[in-house]
Amino acid sequence: MVNAAFAAVLVLPRERRATMLAASLLAAVGLQLGVLAQPPADPATHTARLVQQNIPILDSSGWTLEYFERTLADLQQVSAAPAASGAAQPSLIVWPESPAPFYVNDPRFQQVVSALAAERRAYVVAGSLTPVARDNSTALLNSAALVDATGSWRARRRTTGSAP
Repeated sequence: MVNAAFAAVLVLPRERRATMLAASLLAAVGLQLGVLAQPPADPATHTARLVQQNIPILDSSGWTLEYFERTLADLQQVSAAPAASGAAQPSLIVWPESPAPFYVNDPRFQQVVSALAAERRAYVVAGSLTPVARDNSTALLNSAALVDATGSWRARRRTTGSAP
């Protein structure tokens, strides 16, 4: 706005410059006064926790059972962390679509996610891989699973492309 006012002073005829500068000054003052009039914040009806761990991209040899279990435990720990002071506990927990090889049909993975949902009384959306038979082979597709607040697996959505 300041640059536009300076440009107007240089471009406008001398008799209109004072009007343009006065209008610019009034607009600037009006915008600054708007900072003082803060509307009330909308009350939050639901809270979500988005979990993004620093999971490295590893080839299949790097994913040992110990590393798999530690990664699941880390995700579970971050998901169950106490809410900030005065904040509501989340009713939705979202795990990332990550390079972790969590398979939607793995009972260990299902048990951890179900237990988290039931313990926190929250829905959980968890990224995973789904093995799908294709042309005499198995393709891995990225998926997202929805687990309800009782720990029951409700839905799964998989993409049509193959996972990295």
